[in-house]
Amino acid sequence: MRADTYSRQLNFLNAIVIIFIVVVPAIAWIYDIRQKYGVSDVMFDFEQLSLILSCIVLAWALRRLVRLV
Repeated sequence: MRADTYSRQLNFLNAIVIIFIVVVPAIAWIYDIRQKYGVSDVMFDFEQLSLILSCIVLAWALRRLVRLV
């Protein structure tokens, strides 16, 4: 088995997570500056999902690592 078997999947997942972590706070910040607090509050709540998503990805990656070893 080649060493980079899961590289493409992990790179795609990393890109999705990075976009999620960077774009969502930026959108929340923009709406907060424009004083549209309804949208801003929803985006700040949505931003908290990035922590949950990161934990899920970490658990998934650790499970795959343990299974490979």
